[in-house]
Amino acid sequence: MVVLKLAKTVKDWVFKPEVKTVTGFIPKQVTKYLLNKKRGELLDIELRRKVSITLESDFSMIPGESKILCTS
Repeated sequence: MVVLKLAKTVKDWVFKPEVKTVTGFIPKQVTKYLLNKKRGELLDIELRRKVSITLESDFSMIPGESKILCTS
């Protein structure tokens, strides 16, 4: 499932000390699910790791696609 894969990828990136922001570009349906069902988990990660996680809907993507950008 794309949601689980994306969540694992985000978690992997936030454990790198140089990463301060993570932006996920994902299909609209996935964005809705993550914000409705996983908001608390994402907030917990942000607070514990002191990172900013942003999810943006990309209407040109189909389910299964995603792009993650990380910055320090």
